[in-house]
Amino acid sequence: MKEELYTDTLRESVIYWVSAERRNWAITALRKASSGEEKLSALEILLKVCISQSSFEEGLGMIDRVISDSDMRRYRVQLYFRAGEMSEGFCDYKRATGYYARSLASLIRSKEQHLAAANKLGFCSLYETEFQQAEEWCRWAIKLDPRSWEAWKNFGVSLEHQALIEEAFLAYFKAVFLSHGRVVPVLFRM
Repeated sequence: MKEELYTDTLRESVIYWVSAERRNWAITALRKASSGEEKLSALEILLKVCISQSSFEEGLGMIDRVISDSDMRRYRVQLYFRAGEMSEGFCDYKRATGYYARSLASLIRSKEQHLAAANKLGFCSLYETEFQQAEEWCRWAIKLDPRSWEAWKNFGVSLEHQALIEEAFLAYFKAVFLSHGRVVPVLFRM
């Protein structure tokens, strides 16, 4: 299953070596921050450090500590989403699904946040081998943005695992078209 699901290779994701000073600076900045915006900025830096060091559990702990802060109320959608990403980092897709669902349930969210959460929920459902649920999330993501190649690709995987090969092929073809050919390897499994 892991060979079938792969992360978005189109995003530029270069991880740099991060010094201990940068981590300590971010923790200090987070403690001293007086506004929600300052806290979010420091937390984002700290999360980048956690990702670069594969310390996803630490990143998740930081989010959990900050999320209940009243200054962070307007950033909860982002925080739940980031918590989902941290959970994915250590392959806890059930936990990630919970965070993405909470992100969707938050009061303040944009169409882009809906799309991102629906894509992530579809992806996590695939890892949990809940293919019908993944199909539903992917259909919703496609409805939100019919040009989302990630949604079409995940939709194809969900259909393929339900033995709907023709429909899966069409979804993969759409993903290839929308990504300008960058997800071609997915077709080699058919």
